[in-house]
Amino acid sequence: MSGYALKSTAQVATCLMDWQNGYLAPGERITADLGWSVQPCHEGRGDLEIVEQRHDLFRSWAKLVGGVRGRVYIVSNRVRTNDDRVLRRAIVMRIALG
Repeated sequence: MSGYALKSTAQVATCLMDWQNGYLAPGERITADLGWSVQPCHEGRGDLEIVEQRHDLFRSWAKLVGGVRGRVYIVSNRVRTNDDRVLRRAIVMRIALG
């Protein structure tokens, strides 16, 4: 787990994974973003969702919207590197009550 974040339902949040800090070996870089996911993934109006994702050689970003007040989500990202390693990181995101 890489951290904890709090957002309101109305806020657009940007989640950033910096793979250089303790994940990539010297000379290693990201070659493919294998995707972002949100767990638990409920089928319901207003749940947390990923609306945009992108990456560069060392970082990945995702824009998140929505979320049900008081609910806790795990937001994770997977990438492939030029050494053909698959890396995964996740954060806990809680939606504020008020």
